[in-house]
Amino acid sequence: MNRYEYKREVLEIKGQWNTIELPDNLYGKISKDLTDIRIYGITSKNDTLEAPFIFVKKEATITDRDAGFNLINQSKKSSTFYFTFQSKEERTINQIQLDFNQKNYDWRLKLEGSQDQQNWFTVVDNYRILSIKNNLTDYHFNKILFPDSKYNYYRIGIASNVKPILKSAKMILLEASHGILTQYALKKVLISQDRKRKQTIIDIELKTTVPINKLKIGVNDNMDFYRSIQIEYLTDSFKTDKSWYFNYGEAESATILSSLDKRDFEFNDCITNKLRVTIDNNDNQPLKFGTFVVSGYKNILITRVTEPARYYLCYGRKDTSKPSYDIEQFSYKISDSANKTTLGDEVFVNQSKPANTEPLFRNKAWLWGIMTLIIALLGWFTLNMMKKKE
Repeated sequence: MNRYEYKREVLEIKGQWNTIELPDNLYGKISKDLTDIRIYGITSKNDTLEAPFIFVKKEATITDRDAGFNLINQSKKSSTFYFTFQSKEERTINQIQLDFNQKNYDWRLKLEGSQDQQNWFTVVDNYRILSIKNNLTDYHFNKILFPDSKYNYYRIGIASNVKPILKSAKMILLEASHGILTQYALKKVLISQDRKRKQTIIDIELKTTVPINKLKIGVNDNMDFYRSIQIEYLTDSFKTDKSWYFNYGEAESATILSSLDKRDFEFNDCITNKLRVTIDNNDNQPLKFGTFVVSGYKNILITRVTEPARYYLCYGRKDTSKPSYDIEQFSYKISDSANKTTLGDEVFVNQSKPANTEPLFRNKAWLWGIMTLIIALLGWFTLNMMKKKE
């Protein structure tokens, strides 16, 4: 345990399976891949035990269930093209994914539902779908999102001067389980413009280092927009005599910020306290931004305790690697009703770490004064020796 810089006692342990939620102020003191965490126990006989554990995440999951539908009719009235679908069985859906032969289009549509094809009810109206494909980009938004609906028949009406050639339509039910998503406090947001590259740079700094995997960008413009963006996170930094230098890693690239899509971006976990968003404006005016929301899912450990002891969560060690425990192969046997523990106060335990020592002289004037005095004394002794020799 003395090879780790910090420890916290694990309190309120009950039974074999126990959960530990990692506190936010721990992430700035551990490795980015969470490999320098251990749980040690000290028995009444002063023996040391190592308790195995696995990481779990209380994150949201989305289930995509395909509903069976057949295209039974295509028709046209005035400048509107209609596509009618029949359900193979009575199922609830909340999304329709369309695929057309056309690669470039900008259409408005209306979705209706009916039980008998006589009485039609509006599900969504004036809904926009868009596809852009050229040498610079390949983007399409062809999903119709709506509240849960259950009809025998659905009809899509697309207003267009050109007949939409429908390749396929997939009607599905998206079911999402809500995870434990934590919103983190922001320290500051700095928005700047790179006129030469025609880019907007947004630097988002958090109050502490935490695991992040979701960013929501608030845009105050009411106009339609479509911009390529890149999301990066701070990996490390170092200071020179002149200034600080920051290294960023890629969290999400080739992403589109659009007035059609939700401005919620999810990416793989990254432990950091700074995000940088780069937006390509091309020849457009920069966007006006509102609030930014940064959030992430909590890291939780489930540990197996087999012997009575005082257990400690230890962390903060550079010369170590990821542990390998048997319970990783049998995670399905872990009880869903594991006991929830708490952590004691953080204790600094690595006494071998050199303490920060203050410099002997903070002001350089003192150093120059002492050097001048030494030179003067040496000169005085030299003159005296020369006089004695004469």
